[in-house]
Amino acid sequence: SIWRKRPRATSADGCCVAWRSDLFRLLEEENVEFIDRTCPVQGNEFKDRIALIALLQQKGSRQKICLVSTHLQRNPEDLAQEMLRAKQVGQVLRALVDFATKHDVFEVPVVLAGDLNCSSFGRLRGVANTLSLLNRDVVLHPFTFDTADVPTGVTSVTLARKLRIDAIVYQCQRLELVDVQESPDLHEAIPNERHPSDHVPIVARFRCRSQRGRNGLRHVAKEWFWSLAGREASTVLSTAQLQRAFQVYEDGNGRISASSFQKALTLLFPRAFAADANVSTAVERFREAGDVNCEEFVAMYLEAVKMGGLPGLNDLRDAFRLLDRDQNGTLDLQELLDAFEQCAPTRVPRDEIEA
Repeated sequence: SIWRKRPRATSADGCCVAWRSDLFRLLEEENVEFIDRTCPVQGNEFKDRIALIALLQQKGSRQKICLVSTHLQRNPEDLAQEMLRAKQVGQVLRALVDFATKHDVFEVPVVLAGDLNCSSFGRLRGVANTLSLLNRDVVLHPFTFDTADVPTGVTSVTLARKLRIDAIVYQCQRLELVDVQESPDLHEAIPNERHPSDHVPIVARFRCRSQRGRNGLRHVAKEWFWSLAGREASTVLSTAQLQRAFQVYEDGNGRISASSFQKALTLLFPRAFAADANVSTAVERFREAGDVNCEEFVAMYLEAVKMGGLPGLNDLRDAFRLLDRDQNGTLDLQELLDAFEQCAPTRVPRDEIEA
């Protein structure tokens, strides 16, 4: 295992990453001390929290995985602290880019876990991504727009809160969630005789998706259909991937008929669909379109993505609501300046934002 103490001199706690030594070996590690603020006069940096990044390799398959352990700003019930937590998340995401660049591991799946002290990690990620996207020079890690939370129940109950504030966040295009340990049903404040901490552990098991599986015909064909059914895309399909997906549905004559479409759905989804209005609408919409060629097939996907939203769009919407302090539905220059002041780890000159 590896452990690093947090920067606060009066605190003895920190972050840890542990692994089974018979299964994994540590290849690289790095810690990130969050800069909460900088003194404008003397330039002193104020640090309190930390993140730990570890690159592990499975001894048998040699599969690599990047683990991030962190503990964000406290008091999840205080929304005024959300901007500082977003700032810390932004520093983690930028540290991931530096780490992946240094060790050439952009294609390695990432799992981030810890006490995030918030009920919506997506909102924090959305704020960090918004400020990053406003910087034309920024490089984003694939983890930025390819994440999912492991579904768990409430993880902390005290006299002041009853919230899910601990999370495991993973790259859903590179990792398959196999199992989640059921969280205990908390009815009273913890710690108590049964739970020695004010947090309960969360446990999940993953399986790495193969490169072939992520880019295979079945996968891209399913992604096309789920986009048509109105589900937020987990990734954006390229033109080449869409052309390959078309091959799954077409009837052998360069077109997709109602019968070939239904046959493809039966092969892709051998189990009957659950009662889902969006799925039914997608099937009916395709049948009404009649025979479809490859160009129309691509156009249907682009329209569906336009209507449903790109990956991470819900995060950006949550971020917008947080940044829009006066709740008037627009972001003015002062609100952006305030956001940079509170969330950017370094000072951003006003003239750069105005430009």
